[in-house]
Amino acid sequence: MATAGNHNHENAVTVLMVPLPAQGHLNQLLHLSRLISSYNIPVYYVSTPAHVRQAKLRIHGWNPDSISNFHFHGFPVPPYEIPPPDPNASTKLPTHQTPALLSTVHLRDPVFQLMQTLSNTTKRLVVIHDVSMSYVIQDIGFVPNGESYTFSPSSALSSYSNLWQLGGKPEGVPEQQLLQLLPKFKFRQETKEFALLQLGAKITSSGTLINSCAAIDGPFLNYRAMFKSFGSDKVWAVGPLNPVQYVRVKDDDVQQGQHYCLDWLNEQSSNSVIFVSFGSSITLSDEEIKETAIGLEKSGQKFVWVLRDADKGDLSNEEGGGDLVKEVLNVGLLVLPEFFSSDPQAEEIQVTSKDIENAVRTLMDSAEGEQMRQRAQEVSKALKASLTDNGTPSGVDSFVAHIRR
Repeated sequence: MATAGNHNHENAVTVLMVPLPAQGHLNQLLHLSRLISSYNIPVYYVSTPAHVRQAKLRIHGWNPDSISNFHFHGFPVPPYEIPPPDPNASTKLPTHQTPALLSTVHLRDPVFQLMQTLSNTTKRLVVIHDVSMSYVIQDIGFVPNGESYTFSPSSALSSYSNLWQLGGKPEGVPEQQLLQLLPKFKFRQETKEFALLQLGAKITSSGTLINSCAAIDGPFLNYRAMFKSFGSDKVWAVGPLNPVQYVRVKDDDVQQGQHYCLDWLNEQSSNSVIFVSFGSSITLSDEEIKETAIGLEKSGQKFVWVLRDADKGDLSNEEGGGDLVKEVLNVGLLVLPEFFSSDPQAEEIQVTSKDIENAVRTLMDSAEGEQMRQRAQEVSKALKASLTDNGTPSGVDSFVAHIRR
Protein backbone atom coordinates (compact mmCIF):
# COMPACT_ATOMS: atom_id res chain seq x y z
CA MET A 1 0.00 0.00 0.00
CA ALA A 2 1.47 3.35 -1.03
CA THR A 3 1.66 6.18 1.45
CA ALA A 4 0.64 9.77 0.92
CA GLY A 5 4.04 11.15 1.78
CA ASN A 6 6.17 9.39 -0.86
CA HIS A 7 5.87 12.15 -3.48
CA ASN A 8 8.96 14.32 -3.79
CA HIS A 9 7.29 16.89 -6.04
CA GLU A 10 4.05 18.81 -6.12
CA ASN A 11 1.22 17.51 -8.30
CA ALA A 12 -1.09 19.93 -10.06
CA VAL A 13 -4.13 17.88 -9.01
CA THR A 14 -4.62 14.96 -6.63
CA VAL A 15 -7.91 13.09 -6.25
CA LEU A 16 -9.24 11.41 -3.10
CA MET A 17 -12.10 8.91 -3.53
CA VAL A 18 -14.44 8.18 -0.60
CA PRO A 19 -17.01 5.48 -1.52
CA LEU A 20 -19.90 4.13 0.53
CA PRO A 21 -18.97 0.63 1.80
CA ALA A 22 -21.52 -1.26 -0.31
CA GLN A 23 -20.66 -3.21 -3.45
CA GLY A 24 -22.54 -1.15 -6.03
CA HIS A 25 -20.93 2.01 -4.64
CA LEU A 26 -17.40 0.67 -4.14
CA ASN A 27 -17.33 -0.68 -7.67
CA GLN A 28 -18.42 2.52 -9.41
CA LEU A 29 -15.85 4.75 -7.73
CA LEU A 30 -13.15 2.13 -8.33
CA HIS A 31 -13.84 2.31 -12.08
CA LEU A 32 -13.89 6.12 -11.92
CA SER A 33 -10.54 6.04 -10.10
CA ARG A 34 -8.97 4.05 -12.94
CA LEU A 35 -10.30 6.47 -15.55
CA ILE A 36 -9.04 9.57 -13.73
CA SER A 37 -5.64 8.00 -13.00
CA SER A 38 -5.22 7.41 -16.76
CA TYR A 39 -4.83 11.21 -17.10
CA ASN A 40 -1.64 10.97 -15.01
CA ILE A 41 -3.48 12.24 -11.93
CA PRO A 42 -2.67 10.55 -8.58
CA VAL A 43 -5.78 8.93 -7.08
CA TYR A 44 -6.24 7.76 -3.47
CA TYR A 45 -9.11 5.37 -2.68
CA VAL A 46 -10.09 5.10 0.99
CA SER A 47 -12.39 2.82 2.98
CA THR A 48 -12.10 0.20 5.71
CA PRO A 49 -9.55 -2.60 5.11
CA ALA A 50 -12.34 -5.14 4.53
CA HIS A 51 -14.08 -2.98 1.94
CA VAL A 52 -10.86 -2.08 0.13
CA ARG A 53 -10.24 -5.80 -0.17
CA GLN A 54 -13.81 -6.38 -1.37
CA ALA A 55 -13.54 -3.71 -4.05
CA LYS A 56 -10.26 -5.10 -5.38
CA LEU A 57 -11.40 -8.72 -5.22
CA ARG A 58 -14.57 -8.17 -7.23
CA ILE A 59 -13.25 -5.91 -9.97
CA HIS A 60 -12.74 -7.49 -13.38
CA GLY A 61 -11.15 -6.39 -16.61
CA TRP A 62 -8.11 -4.72 -14.99
CA ASN A 63 -5.76 -5.04 -12.02
CA PRO A 64 -5.93 -2.15 -9.50
CA ASP A 65 -2.48 -3.02 -8.15
CA SER A 66 -0.85 -2.55 -11.56
CA ILE A 67 -1.44 1.23 -11.76
CA SER A 68 1.47 3.18 -10.27
CA ASN A 69 -0.45 6.38 -9.45
CA PHE A 70 -3.47 4.61 -7.92
CA HIS A 71 -3.22 4.09 -4.14
CA PHE A 72 -5.41 2.37 -1.54
CA HIS A 73 -5.82 3.31 2.11
CA GLY A 74 -7.70 1.00 4.44
CA PHE A 75 -8.41 2.72 7.76
CA PRO A 76 -9.36 0.39 10.65
CA VAL A 77 -12.68 0.87 12.43
CA PRO A 78 -13.86 -0.70 15.71
CA PRO A 79 -15.20 -4.26 15.36
CA TYR A 80 -18.89 -4.61 14.59
CA GLU A 81 -21.24 -7.52 14.03
CA ILE A 82 -23.40 -7.95 10.95
CA PRO A 83 -26.34 -10.33 11.37
CA PRO A 84 -26.92 -12.84 8.58
CA PRO A 85 -29.32 -11.68 5.86
CA ASP A 86 -32.92 -12.64 6.57
CA PRO A 87 -34.63 -14.11 3.49
CA ASN A 88 -38.03 -13.58 5.12
CA ALA A 89 -37.48 -9.95 6.15
CA SER A 90 -40.22 -7.41 5.44
CA THR A 91 -37.90 -5.54 3.06
CA LYS A 92 -35.44 -6.59 0.38
CA LEU A 93 -33.17 -3.71 1.31
CA PRO A 94 -29.88 -4.93 2.88
CA THR A 95 -30.67 -3.35 6.25
CA HIS A 96 -28.56 -6.04 7.97
CA GLN A 97 -25.55 -4.09 6.65
CA THR A 98 -26.44 -1.00 8.72
CA PRO A 99 -23.63 -1.66 11.29
CA ALA A 100 -21.09 -1.43 8.45
CA LEU A 101 -22.55 1.89 7.35
CA LEU A 102 -22.51 3.32 10.87
CA SER A 103 -18.91 2.22 11.35
CA THR A 104 -17.86 4.77 8.72
CA VAL A 105 -18.20 7.58 11.28
CA HIS A 106 -14.78 6.42 12.51
CA LEU A 107 -13.27 7.28 9.12
CA ARG A 108 -13.79 11.01 9.59
CA ASP A 109 -10.57 11.72 11.53
CA PRO A 110 -8.15 9.57 9.49
CA VAL A 111 -9.64 10.83 6.22
CA PHE A 112 -9.19 14.43 7.37
CA GLN A 113 -5.58 13.68 8.33
CA LEU A 114 -5.01 12.20 4.88
CA MET A 115 -6.58 15.29 3.29
CA GLN A 116 -4.14 17.50 5.19
CA THR A 117 -1.16 15.37 4.16
CA LEU A 118 -2.18 15.26 0.50
CA SER A 119 -2.92 18.98 0.42
CA ASN A 120 0.78 19.62 1.07
CA THR A 121 1.79 17.64 -2.03
CA THR A 122 -0.60 19.14 -4.57
CA LYS A 123 -1.86 22.46 -5.85
CA ARG A 124 -5.48 21.27 -5.76
CA LEU A 125 -6.95 18.41 -3.73
CA VAL A 126 -10.17 17.09 -5.26
CA VAL A 127 -12.32 14.95 -2.96
CA ILE A 128 -14.99 12.85 -4.71
CA HIS A 129 -17.32 11.33 -2.17
CA ASP A 130 -20.43 9.19 -2.36
CA VAL A 131 -23.56 11.21 -1.68
CA SER A 132 -24.01 9.05 1.43
CA MET A 133 -20.53 9.79 2.82
CA SER A 134 -20.92 13.51 3.50
CA TYR A 135 -20.29 12.99 7.22
CA VAL A 136 -16.82 11.54 6.63
CA ILE A 137 -15.53 14.38 4.41
CA GLN A 138 -17.25 17.31 6.11
CA ASP A 139 -13.89 18.76 7.27
CA ILE A 140 -12.87 19.51 3.67
CA GLY A 141 -13.63 23.17 4.43
CA PHE A 142 -10.51 23.29 6.61
CA VAL A 143 -8.30 22.33 3.65
CA PRO A 144 -7.40 25.61 1.86
CA ASN A 145 -6.75 24.02 -1.53
CA GLY A 146 -9.48 21.40 -1.25
CA GLU A 147 -12.64 20.99 -3.34
CA SER A 148 -15.37 18.40 -2.80
CA TYR A 149 -17.58 16.81 -5.45
CA THR A 150 -20.61 14.65 -4.73
CA PHE A 151 -20.94 11.34 -6.56
CA SER A 152 -24.42 10.00 -7.26
CA PRO A 153 -24.42 6.25 -8.03
CA SER A 154 -28.03 6.32 -9.28
CA SER A 155 -29.46 7.79 -12.47
CA ALA A 156 -30.14 11.48 -13.01
CA LEU A 157 -33.85 10.62 -13.12
CA SER A 158 -33.70 8.98 -9.69
CA SER A 159 -31.59 11.77 -8.18
CA TYR A 160 -33.84 14.43 -9.70
CA SER A 161 -36.97 12.69 -8.41
CA ASN A 162 -35.62 12.46 -4.86
CA LEU A 163 -34.54 16.11 -4.81
CA TRP A 164 -37.91 17.19 -6.19
CA GLN A 165 -39.76 15.30 -3.46
CA LEU A 166 -37.46 16.55 -0.68
CA GLY A 167 -37.07 20.16 -1.78
CA GLY A 168 -39.87 20.94 -4.20
CA LYS A 169 -39.85 21.42 -7.97
CA PRO A 170 -37.45 24.11 -9.22
CA GLU A 171 -38.72 26.88 -11.46
CA GLY A 172 -38.54 26.37 -15.20
CA VAL A 173 -38.83 22.58 -15.14
CA PRO A 174 -41.76 21.10 -17.09
CA GLU A 175 -44.14 18.74 -15.33
CA GLN A 176 -43.08 15.14 -15.73
CA GLN A 177 -45.82 12.54 -15.61
CA LEU A 178 -43.15 9.87 -15.26
CA LEU A 179 -42.18 11.19 -11.83
CA GLN A 180 -45.68 10.55 -10.53
CA LEU A 181 -45.13 6.83 -11.15
CA LEU A 182 -41.95 6.61 -9.08
CA PRO A 183 -42.01 5.49 -5.44
CA LYS A 184 -42.03 8.24 -2.84
CA PHE A 185 -38.70 8.89 -1.15
CA LYS A 186 -38.73 8.01 2.55
CA PHE A 187 -36.00 6.97 4.93
CA ARG A 188 -36.41 3.48 6.29
CA GLN A 189 -36.29 3.34 10.07
CA GLU A 190 -33.36 0.89 10.03
CA THR A 191 -31.07 3.34 8.20
CA LYS A 192 -32.53 6.62 9.47
CA GLU A 193 -29.69 7.23 11.95
CA PHE A 194 -27.10 6.91 9.19
CA ALA A 195 -29.11 9.13 6.84
CA LEU A 196 -29.48 11.86 9.45
CA LEU A 197 -25.70 11.88 9.99
CA GLN A 198 -25.22 12.64 6.29
CA LEU A 199 -27.89 15.34 6.24
CA GLY A 200 -26.35 16.98 9.30
CA ALA A 201 -22.96 17.34 7.65
CA LYS A 202 -22.67 20.90 6.38
CA ILE A 203 -20.62 20.74 3.20
CA THR A 204 -20.32 22.98 0.17
CA SER A 205 -19.94 20.91 -2.97
CA SER A 206 -18.27 22.16 -6.13
CA GLY A 207 -20.47 19.94 -8.28
CA THR A 208 -22.08 16.53 -8.77
CA LEU A 209 -20.88 13.51 -10.75
CA ILE A 210 -23.52 11.04 -11.96
CA ASN A 211 -22.91 7.56 -13.33
CA SER A 212 -25.05 8.15 -16.39
CA CYS A 213 -25.02 9.68 -19.86
CA ALA A 214 -27.44 11.30 -22.30
CA ALA A 215 -28.27 7.93 -23.88
CA ILE A 216 -29.75 6.82 -20.55
CA ASP A 217 -31.08 9.95 -18.86
CA GLY A 218 -31.67 12.39 -21.72
CA PRO A 219 -33.21 15.68 -20.52
CA PHE A 220 -33.11 14.65 -16.86
CA LEU A 221 -29.41 15.52 -16.77
CA ASN A 222 -30.34 19.13 -17.53
CA TYR A 223 -33.26 19.06 -15.08
CA ARG A 224 -30.95 17.68 -12.37
CA ALA A 225 -28.58 20.62 -12.91
CA MET A 226 -31.42 23.02 -12.05
CA PHE A 227 -31.13 21.93 -8.42
CA LYS A 228 -28.37 23.79 -6.63
CA SER A 229 -27.40 20.70 -4.67
CA PHE A 230 -24.95 21.39 -1.82
CA GLY A 231 -24.37 24.89 -3.20
CA SER A 232 -23.54 24.04 -6.83
CA ASP A 233 -25.52 23.43 -10.01
CA LYS A 234 -22.59 21.90 -11.92
CA VAL A 235 -23.31 18.33 -13.06
CA TRP A 236 -21.06 15.93 -14.96
CA ALA A 237 -22.44 12.73 -16.49
CA VAL A 238 -19.37 10.49 -16.15
CA GLY A 239 -20.99 7.20 -17.13
CA PRO A 240 -21.04 4.49 -18.15
CA LEU A 241 -18.40 3.59 -15.57
CA ASN A 242 -18.65 -0.18 -15.91
CA PRO A 243 -16.83 -1.32 -19.07
CA VAL A 244 -19.25 -1.70 -22.00
CA GLN A 245 -16.86 -3.70 -24.15
CA TYR A 246 -15.36 -7.05 -23.28
CA VAL A 247 -12.28 -8.51 -24.93
CA ARG A 248 -12.15 -12.29 -24.77
CA VAL A 249 -9.13 -13.77 -23.05
CA LYS A 250 -7.58 -16.56 -25.14
CA ASP A 251 -5.04 -17.71 -22.62
CA ASP A 252 -5.08 -21.53 -22.57
CA ASP A 253 -4.18 -21.63 -18.86
CA VAL A 254 -7.05 -19.31 -17.98
CA GLN A 255 -9.54 -21.24 -20.09
CA GLN A 256 -8.43 -24.53 -18.59
CA GLY A 257 -9.46 -23.45 -15.11
CA GLN A 258 -12.69 -21.72 -16.05
CA HIS A 259 -16.12 -22.73 -14.78
CA TYR A 260 -17.91 -25.34 -16.87
CA CYS A 261 -20.76 -22.87 -17.41
CA LEU A 262 -18.42 -20.90 -19.66
CA ASP A 263 -17.78 -23.93 -21.86
CA TRP A 264 -21.53 -24.39 -22.22
CA LEU A 265 -22.02 -20.69 -22.98
CA ASN A 266 -19.45 -20.78 -25.77
CA GLU A 267 -21.63 -23.34 -27.56
CA GLN A 268 -24.77 -21.17 -27.54
CA SER A 269 -25.91 -18.85 -30.31
CA SER A 270 -26.08 -15.09 -29.90
CA ASN A 271 -29.00 -13.61 -27.91
CA SER A 272 -30.16 -17.03 -26.76
CA VAL A 273 -29.33 -17.15 -23.04
CA ILE A 274 -30.93 -15.29 -20.15
CA PHE A 275 -28.64 -14.21 -17.32
CA VAL A 276 -30.49 -13.90 -14.01
CA SER A 277 -28.96 -12.11 -11.03
CA PHE A 278 -30.43 -10.21 -8.10
CA GLY A 279 -27.19 -8.47 -7.18
CA SER A 280 -25.17 -8.51 -3.98
CA SER A 281 -27.79 -7.22 -1.53
CA ILE A 282 -30.78 -9.53 -2.04
CA THR A 283 -31.51 -12.79 -0.25
CA LEU A 284 -34.43 -14.77 -1.65
CA SER A 285 -36.74 -16.83 0.52
CA ASP A 286 -37.20 -20.54 -0.19
CA GLU A 287 -40.57 -19.78 -1.77
CA GLU A 288 -39.12 -17.07 -4.01
CA ILE A 289 -36.32 -19.40 -5.11
CA LYS A 290 -38.86 -22.11 -5.91
CA GLU A 291 -41.13 -19.80 -7.91
CA THR A 292 -38.21 -18.34 -9.85
CA ALA A 293 -36.80 -21.77 -10.67
CA ILE A 294 -40.15 -23.15 -11.84
CA GLY A 295 -40.85 -20.07 -13.94
CA LEU A 296 -37.47 -20.17 -15.65
CA GLU A 297 -37.70 -23.90 -16.29
CA LYS A 298 -41.22 -23.75 -17.72
CA SER A 299 -40.34 -20.85 -20.01
CA GLY A 300 -38.36 -23.28 -22.14
CA GLN A 301 -35.54 -20.75 -22.56
CA LYS A 302 -31.85 -21.24 -21.84
CA PHE A 303 -30.66 -19.43 -18.74
CA VAL A 304 -27.82 -18.97 -16.27
CA TRP A 305 -28.97 -18.05 -12.78
CA VAL A 306 -26.51 -16.77 -10.18
CA LEU A 307 -28.16 -17.76 -6.91
CA ARG A 308 -26.52 -16.33 -3.80
CA ASP A 309 -27.24 -14.74 -0.45
CA ALA A 310 -26.75 -11.05 0.17
CA ASP A 311 -23.30 -9.87 1.24
CA LYS A 312 -22.29 -10.78 4.76
CA GLY A 313 -19.67 -9.23 7.00
CA ASP A 314 -16.86 -11.70 6.20
CA LEU A 315 -15.57 -11.83 2.63
CA SER A 316 -12.43 -13.81 3.44
CA ASN A 317 -13.62 -16.96 1.67
CA GLU A 318 -15.09 -15.28 -1.37
CA GLU A 319 -13.80 -15.93 -4.88
CA GLY A 320 -14.05 -13.54 -7.80
CA GLY A 321 -16.89 -14.29 -10.22
CA GLY A 322 -16.48 -11.70 -12.94
CA ASP A 323 -15.59 -14.13 -15.74
CA LEU A 324 -19.06 -15.66 -15.84
CA VAL A 325 -20.72 -12.26 -16.17
CA LYS A 326 -18.32 -11.13 -18.88
CA GLU A 327 -18.78 -14.31 -20.88
CA VAL A 328 -22.58 -14.07 -20.74
CA LEU A 329 -22.31 -10.59 -22.27
CA ASN A 330 -21.11 -12.23 -25.48
CA VAL A 331 -24.22 -14.39 -25.74
CA GLY A 332 -26.99 -12.02 -24.69
CA LEU A 333 -28.54 -11.36 -21.30
CA LEU A 334 -31.47 -10.27 -19.25
CA VAL A 335 -30.59 -8.84 -15.87
CA LEU A 336 -33.31 -8.97 -13.23
CA PRO A 337 -32.24 -6.09 -10.95
CA GLU A 338 -32.43 -6.10 -7.19
CA PHE A 339 -35.67 -4.84 -5.67
CA PHE A 340 -34.73 -1.42 -4.30
CA SER A 341 -37.61 0.72 -3.11
CA SER A 342 -37.24 3.53 -0.63
CA ASP A 343 -40.97 3.64 0.00
CA PRO A 344 -41.97 1.49 3.02
CA GLN A 345 -45.63 2.06 2.12
CA ALA A 346 -45.25 0.68 -1.40
CA GLU A 347 -47.57 -2.15 -2.28
CA GLU A 348 -45.80 -5.51 -2.35
CA ILE A 349 -46.72 -7.84 -5.18
CA GLN A 350 -46.02 -11.56 -5.01
CA VAL A 351 -44.45 -12.64 -8.30
CA THR A 352 -45.43 -16.21 -9.17
CA SER A 353 -43.71 -18.78 -11.34
CA LYS A 354 -46.40 -18.18 -13.98
CA ASP A 355 -45.57 -14.46 -14.01
CA ILE A 356 -41.89 -15.25 -14.55
CA GLU A 357 -42.64 -17.86 -17.21
CA ASN A 358 -44.85 -15.45 -19.16
CA ALA A 359 -42.40 -12.57 -18.84
CA VAL A 360 -39.46 -14.63 -20.09
CA ARG A 361 -41.45 -16.02 -23.01
CA THR A 362 -42.60 -12.53 -23.92
CA LEU A 363 -39.05 -11.26 -23.93
CA MET A 364 -37.46 -14.16 -25.79
CA ASP A 365 -40.20 -15.39 -28.11
CA SER A 366 -42.64 -12.65 -29.17
CA ALA A 367 -42.88 -9.57 -31.37
CA GLU A 368 -43.09 -7.41 -28.25
CA GLY A 369 -39.94 -9.02 -26.90
CA GLU A 370 -38.16 -8.46 -30.20
CA GLN A 371 -38.89 -4.74 -29.87
CA MET A 372 -37.53 -4.76 -26.30
CA ARG A 373 -34.31 -6.45 -27.40
CA GLN A 374 -33.97 -4.10 -30.34
CA ARG A 375 -34.36 -1.12 -28.03
CA ALA A 376 -31.71 -2.57 -25.71
CA GLN A 377 -29.32 -2.95 -28.65
CA GLU A 378 -29.93 0.67 -29.65
CA VAL A 379 -29.15 1.87 -26.14
CA SER A 380 -26.02 -0.30 -26.11
CA LYS A 381 -24.81 1.27 -29.35
CA ALA A 382 -25.56 4.75 -28.01
CA LEU A 383 -23.59 4.00 -24.84
CA LYS A 384 -20.56 2.86 -26.83
CA ALA A 385 -20.86 5.86 -29.14
CA SER A 386 -20.75 8.19 -26.13
CA LEU A 387 -17.19 7.09 -25.33
CA THR A 388 -14.11 8.91 -26.57
CA ASP A 389 -11.65 7.23 -28.95
CA ASN A 390 -9.70 5.77 -26.02
CA GLY A 391 -12.84 4.32 -24.42
CA THR A 392 -13.33 7.00 -21.76
CA PRO A 393 -16.79 8.51 -21.11
CA SER A 394 -16.84 12.04 -22.52
CA GLY A 395 -18.07 13.37 -19.16
CA VAL A 396 -14.84 12.22 -17.51
CA ASP A 397 -12.88 14.20 -20.11
CA SER A 398 -14.90 17.29 -19.25
CA PHE A 399 -14.53 16.81 -15.49
CA VAL A 400 -10.77 16.31 -15.69
CA ALA A 401 -10.46 19.50 -17.75
CA HIS A 402 -12.41 21.29 -15.02
CA ILE A 403 -10.27 20.14 -12.10
CA ARG A 404 -7.12 20.96 -14.11
CA ARG A 405 -8.31 24.49 -14.85
